[in-house]
Amino acid sequence: MLLDGLDECREERVTITEKLIDWSKGHTNTKVIISSRTGYDVPLPPDWKKFDLQPLPVEGIRRLASLVIRQT
Repeated sequence: MLLDGLDECREERVTITEKLIDWSKGHTNTKVIISSRTGYDVPLPPDWKKFDLQPLPVEGIRRLASLVIRQT
């Protein structure tokens, strides 16, 4: 399950996150990923991992795109 753009949910962020956490308890074989811009932290269960992604420099984007294009 991928929830992208949690920061765009404004005042519903916490409610949506809580409902997703509750949903995940009944779907233990499903991985859950929540993406959001920085500065929009919501409470997560202690066993959930949090990653802060850094912007990819333009040269890194070019290298990644080149690899993907060669593989297709």
